[in-house]
Amino acid sequence: MKRFKFLVVIGFAALLTVSCVKPKFTPDQELLYGTWVSGDTHYRFDRSYRLYELFDSSEVRVNGAYWNPADDVSEEEAQAILWSLDEADLTIVKQMYMGGKVPNTYTVTALTNTTMTLKDNYNTTKTYTKI
Repeated sequence: MKRFKFLVVIGFAALLTVSCVKPKFTPDQELLYGTWVSGDTHYRFDRSYRLYELFDSSEVRVNGAYWNPADDVSEEEAQAILWSLDEADLTIVKQMYMGGKVPNTYTVTALTNTTMTLKDNYNTTKTYTKI
């Protein structure tokens, strides 16, 4: 009888644990393509890759751009980025002209046709609007 009670308690605990697991949000990557704006920050997420030439004439593959008009930077002068989406994890690597790379990782907490909300490693959230 003790063994039966033990198995029932273990089974109940396992059922409780499984039922408390929150399903992970997985955004649709198709909704990400395009240009997104939050304040003065602009990101463009492209469907395809292009080659970006570095200072030494070598080339790297990129698939987007980042710019800030408040810094007097237009889209034509934008900094190249390489982005990837793995489930809800969005990685954006800013490609420097001199060859350096600056990675940033965000969690996509909401994504629709018109809005996207990102959370960084410091739990700061920022909402972007598609233009």
